[in-house]
Amino acid sequence: METYFSISIDYVATDGVLNYPLFINSSALADRPRYIRIRTIGDETAHEELKELRNKYGQIYVRELDRELYVDFLLGEQSEFKLEDRAQAIKDLTIQHLEKVFTPSTTETKLDSLKDTIYACRDSVVYLNKVIKDCDLEKIHHLISNINFHDFYTFDHSINVCLYNMYLFKQLRPNAKEEKIIDAGLSGLLHDLGKVKIPTSLINKPGKLSHEEFSLMKEHVRFGQSMLTDIETGLKGIDVPLIKNVVYQHHENYDGSGYPEGKSGNSIDMVARMTSYADFFDAVTTKRAYHQPLPLDAALQVMEGTKGMKLDPSMFSFVANSLKNYRKELNVGDEMLVMDPAFDPCRPCEELPLKKEIVQEKNFGQVIVGGKNDLRNKLNKITKKK
Repeated sequence: METYFSISIDYVATDGVLNYPLFINSSALADRPRYIRIRTIGDETAHEELKELRNKYGQIYVRELDRELYVDFLLGEQSEFKLEDRAQAIKDLTIQHLEKVFTPSTTETKLDSLKDTIYACRDSVVYLNKVIKDCDLEKIHHLISNINFHDFYTFDHSINVCLYNMYLFKQLRPNAKEEKIIDAGLSGLLHDLGKVKIPTSLINKPGKLSHEEFSLMKEHVRFGQSMLTDIETGLKGIDVPLIKNVVYQHHENYDGSGYPEGKSGNSIDMVARMTSYADFFDAVTTKRAYHQPLPLDAALQVMEGTKGMKLDPSMFSFVANSLKNYRKELNVGDEMLVMDPAFDPCRPCEELPLKKEIVQEKNFGQVIVGGKNDLRNKLNKITKKK
């Protein structure tokens, strides 16, 4: 049985001919789709006509077997679309796969279905890697900021961590083969896989989690590892041990204060340490329903204060060098932003738990500071809600 995926008509050529067929679903029954071809290869595109059909039938579709043709059109050298448009289109495709992973029905889905979805996710990572192939970290950050976000934060966050993982991995391993880069990206895309077994109401809760709620939230690392273990033998061509390590260890802290096992330093998988960095970076620089993002200069300052504790200090040099135009060198007596050590990207907060402290020694990266303020104090515009 043929399968189809929906696309936006915004990503159909407005001038030229199609290199893939287009379909609409003419059935009024949700469980009984009836796909009818409205355009075939070589047809000229008429945007207004497609718009009318979309408005009448709800979606425009492409056959799964034509996915490569559609992506080649989007990402090809002759593509008429801007980088943001290409990223948005591939993100839309990726979210369709993530929805299959994270929707509640997935917990009852057969393991073979999960395997197929993970393979589809890997294809999306390949496409995302092509989108950012010429991007530096600043450009990736702005790209993420300028494309639409989903109302389920986990989808956006997973894709963002995937993008940052691939960039960081290429910086750390400049001679790495593409499949290794893709595995690093896939590990970022799936790092929160275990949240499928956490209630959505808890994941999206805007207020502070109770001790019991946070204890359950932390179990997502074990849930994800277990799910991958159950299907490991059926995932050929994917570095499942690496992804399991990332899923299980991405909340371990460099100083051993993390979970689930309190691992420290190099005993934490390198890609897991990298994912922890991407996880933190995205959590503080991306708009969420309950707090505003930090600008890059403030984010760098906060992250530098956690190196050697929450984050691997070697990772910071790559990020700082990539964002050197945003990094401000602090001197003794300067104020700096410091994050509460208890901050966890998976723990929602109504505002980021930041405080201003005075640098007492030049080696502020180890947070030798003073002048403590109440964590709940308003700092300035970067932490105030709009």
